[in-house]
Amino acid sequence: RMIAWLLRKKKEVPSETKKSSDDFVSLSSHELRSPLSIIRWYTEILLDEDAGPLTEDQRKYLKVIEASNQRAIDLVRSLLNVSRLDLGTFSISPEEVSVPNIINDCIASCKSVTDQKVVTINFTDNDTNFPILLDKRLASLVVKNVLLNAVSFSKQGGVVLVERMLVQKGNEIGGRKVTEESVIVTIKDKGIGIPLEDQNKIFSKMFKARNVKDSDTTGSGLGLYIAKKVMDITGGSLWFI
Repeated sequence: RMIAWLLRKKKEVPSETKKSSDDFVSLSSHELRSPLSIIRWYTEILLDEDAGPLTEDQRKYLKVIEASNQRAIDLVRSLLNVSRLDLGTFSISPEEVSVPNIINDCIASCKSVTDQKVVTINFTDNDTNFPILLDKRLASLVVKNVLLNAVSFSKQGGVVLVERMLVQKGNEIGGRKVTEESVIVTIKDKGIGIPLEDQNKIFSKMFKARNVKDSDTTGSGLGLYIAKKVMDITGGSLWFI
C-alpha cells in the first residue's frame, strides 16, 4: 500500500438526497458519542476497582465490554469522518510538519492493537527530515487508517514495514511514474492477502474481501475508504500493489 501526499483541493457538490442521508449519519453519530463515552468511563472505574474489588470472572466480562465499546467508538468516529468527507464539510489547514514525526505518532497510537496482535511496526526513513506543508490531522488520519488495516490483517507475530522516501519527478515507484517531486510513504504487510478479483474494490465503502468475511468480525470496512477519500480530495494518491 502506498501513499503519495500532495496539497491540491478538489470540490464535489453532493446531491440533496445524498446530503440528507449523510446529515442523518452525522447527527446519529454525534448522538451516539455521549452514551458510548459514559459506558467507557464507568467501565474504567469498575476495572480500576474504584467501586470495589472484582472477581476474575467480573474482570473478564468487563474487559469484553471495554473492547466492544471501543470498537463502537471507533465505528462512530469512522462514520463521522465518512459523513464529513462525503459532504465536504471539513477544512484543510496546511502547516509545516515533519512526516516522520507524524508516522512515529501514528505508530505509537496503534500500540494497543500491535500489542494485542503481537505485531511489530518497523519504520525506515530514507531522507533528511525536512518540513513540508500538510494538514497534520488529515495526514495522521490517512497513515493511521492504513497502518491499522495492515496490522489488523497481519498474522500474529508478524511485521509491518513502513518507509518514507523522496521520489524525484519521472521516477517510477509501485508501478506508477511520479509526475512531480513527491514524498512517498509505503506500508507493507505479509498478512492474509487480498484475492486478485477483490483488489479493485479495496477502497470501496464497507468493503471486505471474501477471504476475511468469515474470519474478521470487528472491522467496519471504512478505514481504507476514508484514507483514499482524504487523499483524493486533497490531491494526493493512495494505491495498492
